[in-house]
Amino acid sequence: LGTGDTENVTSPNPPVWIARVNMPTLRDGGHLGVANNRIYFIGGGISGVSFGTNEEYDPGTDSWATKTAMPTVRTGLAIGSVNGKLYAIGGYNSTNGTLYTNEEYDPELNTWVTKTNMITNRFLLEIGVVNNKIYAMGGFKLGVGTQNKNEEYDPISNTWTAKANMPTGRHYFSIGVANSKIYAIGGASTPSGTNDPPPVSFNVNEEYNPATNLWATKAVMPTARNGHGIGVINNRIYAIGGYSGGLYLSTNQEYNPVANSWVTKSGMPTARWVVRVGVINNKIYALAGSINGSSTIYTVNEQYDPLLD
Repeated sequence: LGTGDTENVTSPNPPVWIARVNMPTLRDGGHLGVANNRIYFIGGGISGVSFGTNEEYDPGTDSWATKTAMPTVRTGLAIGSVNGKLYAIGGYNSTNGTLYTNEEYDPELNTWVTKTNMITNRFLLEIGVVNNKIYAMGGFKLGVGTQNKNEEYDPISNTWTAKANMPTGRHYFSIGVANSKIYAIGGASTPSGTNDPPPVSFNVNEEYNPATNLWATKAVMPTARNGHGIGVINNRIYAIGGYSGGLYLSTNQEYNPVANSWVTKSGMPTARWVVRVGVINNKIYALAGSINGSSTIYTVNEQYDPLLD
């Protein structure tokens, strides 16, 4: 460049995925809930020992804090968030087997309260929340196999009601809620025995409308998989990670319920199975997970910004 000349320098685009501070406690099979712009990663275990561990992540400060442990240690639970409180439902531990347990956590008070048990005991279930009611779907019962149950919990009345069963029973699936409807996507089905990861994955996408108590079949997910996580931003559903065909995946696919169509987005940096996803301020946080049949467990925390993708 000559004197007085300037060069146009284009700043690189900010990364779509970035690494954040890892979870403090190594564990597999825990789940997370979001309340008051914080993520709470609860339960899980390692080497056959279940935990009640409860750790809070603050994306604003990119830091973790230890909170009051869940009363019932368990893995394979699901968590729903209603009015700033978290409900830890179902799961498994070696002492009691498959659980009905429902325990409410109040992040403001940092306390737990036992609530009415779920109707059907199961683990590896998933939860969707619509109009402040929790819908506990699918899962697995040892000695029985994959479940298709759909049970509604009302935290105000502390009661459960059986609803229309899922058309496709499954576990290791995930749920997204958009436009007041629940989308149960992917997963696997096995008989009374367990096989982790399950060898056959589904690409099934079924929509449940709580207002009508009806199910509808929707466009299948392009990549059949189980053990993936789902985050929802602006009524778009992002299915991330999982396992399929012998591969641990970084796959990230976006579903538009209005158009009933899928598109592929930028993959997650760390491929993994049983990844858990939380959404805060239009960003997705992909936490934990494992590979090699849970012999390698991650504390990874990776943030995805769909608005940059």
